[in-house]
Amino acid sequence: MRLPYRRIALFMLVAMLGLLLGPACNQMRNIKGSIGGTVYVDGRPQAFGTVQAYLGDQLVGQERCSQSGHFTIRNLDPGTYTVIYLNAQGGPIGGETIVELRLGRFEQVDLELSVQRPAPN
Repeated sequence: MRLPYRRIALFMLVAMLGLLLGPACNQMRNIKGSIGGTVYVDGRPQAFGTVQAYLGDQLVGQERCSQSGHFTIRNLDPGTYTVIYLNAQGGPIGGETIVELRLGRFEQVDLELSVQRPAPN
């Protein structure tokens, strides 16, 4: 006679755990990440340019740099991003930087760029 009560108690325990942990597990899947750092061009921090993050060919985030060259692009899904820098006039400087962003992480990326000057004659 005691066996059915144990099964009912076990069922109730499993059901309660599902109710309690279900939303938490769902929230874990929705945790976003961020990419941030400082932009340097020829060794100097760059103010007021824009850093853009692309996932594949799609622009998924961008942030204007602070006066000291800092930026943070938030609310990004995990994935492999291509990050580029545009100066204050909107022109690209330097090349692309590839960043692997993991679930819920902040990836520190300092962009060390160089303006290519023509060779002297």
